Amino acid sequence: MKIVNYLAGAVFLGMMAAAPAQAAVVTGLTNTGVSVSGNVDNAWSITGGASDPTISYPAPAYVNGPHPNWIPNSATSNWITPYDPFNQSTDPSVNGTYHFQTTFTVTGASLGAFFTGQFAADNVVSQILLNGQAIYTGPVSGSQFNGWTAFGANTFFLDGVNTLEFDVVNYAQTSGNPSGLNVQFLTAAVPEPSTWAMMILGFLGVGFVAYRRKSDAVLRIA
Repeated sequence: MKIVNYLAGAVFLGMMAAAPAQAAVVTGLTNTGVSVSGNVDNAWSITGGASDPTISYPAPAYVNGPHPNWIPNSATSNWITPYDPFNQSTDPSVNGTYHFQTTFTVTGASLGAFFTGQFAADNVVSQILLNGQAIYTGPVSGSQFNGWTAFGANTFFLDGVNTLEFDVVNYAQTSGNPSGLNVQFLTAAVPEPSTWAMMILGFLGVGFVAYRRKSDAVLRIA
């Protein structure tokens, strides 16, 4: 019995030693327009931008639209906007800028944290900031509302809470111009399947060793 116990313990310790160091874990990245109460996105807010007397920052991000020119809302993500109800007369005289923010959590930031995603915006995203550092710089003209634009990051992560900001520029038009943002996260760092497998086998090894010890104790008492 003792030999079996020792072998089981050795297998368990060997698996733990052979298991790779814990990978970075990124949690809490939430697509726009899916964590909603009423029509307010709980995961996103607008923290600043255009000098608009109708907005007091930080402001809620409202789930609205989409405008007929925008890509459709879906079960995966929806458009968020600075206004409720949906306002098509935004920024009639000067370009507006809206800072959409969300937060998420990283464990083991130095162990290879990353994420990828895609966004659409009216009119364009001028930059994306991760913890204040630019991970994307956008165009100075054109529009990004009728198709997806890729983005991602593999640096500038912090252990704990991280802040992701999309700066959306809305072009001035005499008759006004609607503005909004649609974001989908596609991949993010999580423990590799082999790491989970090692952990599960390790737990099984611990249970087996405990079971054999209990059996030995019963036999000795008998």
